[in-house]
Amino acid sequence: MKRYPRLLFLLGLAFLLTNCGKHDLNTTLQQGAKKLTGPQVNELVAGSSLQMEGSGQTATVEFSPEGKLSGANTVGEKDKGEWRVKGDELCLVFKKWGQGDVHCYQVTDQNNNYQLLNHKGMMSYTVSVLTAGKGNTQQTASPPLAGGKTSQPSPPAPTDLALQPQALPTSPQAVADVDFIIRQSAQNCPGCNLAHAKLAGQILIGANLQGANLTEADLSHANLRRANLQGANLYRANLRHADLAGADLTGANLTEALRD
Repeated sequence: MKRYPRLLFLLGLAFLLTNCGKHDLNTTLQQGAKKLTGPQVNELVAGSSLQMEGSGQTATVEFSPEGKLSGANTVGEKDKGEWRVKGDELCLVFKKWGQGDVHCYQVTDQNNNYQLLNHKGMMSYTVSVLTAGKGNTQQTASPPLAGGKTSQPSPPAPTDLALQPQALPTSPQAVADVDFIIRQSAQNCPGCNLAHAKLAGQILIGANLQGANLTEADLSHANLRRANLQGANLYRANLRHADLAGADLTGANLTEALRD
């Protein structure tokens, strides 16, 4: 089974488990929040310094008008990346955080209290503006998308996110810390990114992992009785000797999954 350096999880904790909140888009809108359009998202972030809070961590992230990211979290870890607005979504990619993957979010605003919600509509981060950029004081038009051109008075959002993850050294203690975090979160983590997670032998009875990314995860001998795995990505996951009695696998991707 292909394995990536587990320290990537620890370094990117603030951006790792992107769907462990219980708030969804409908609930947020019912509470009076408004969903931002693409131009409004670009207006909010371009040139701004934002504080992003989620998964028990807080990170300060600088959004340059040219589409670059620079972040530092509460435990002193730093990373860089790129951002863009795609449609009405804010897309982020860091070199290390979030495994170097592109993550896109819907953005809502309730009295200048912002939230980022993932593709499942679940709240991932709360956001507050530390320093407003030029984009916050100018009217913006829609950022350019494929197949069309639109002029903007403020800096356009970037159109390509091509950063690649970097291989980092690891240590036995880092692996142990990361595995503990993953095990604690896996019981109720719909939509979470748990690719390559080591969950062998874990008791996950009735776990809510709907839509979770479990690509190449080790779930061998795990107790997944009555677990909600609807729409989960179990590509090449190790399910040997896993107890799936009563588990809901509706729409799950079981391509090349290892099974008894």
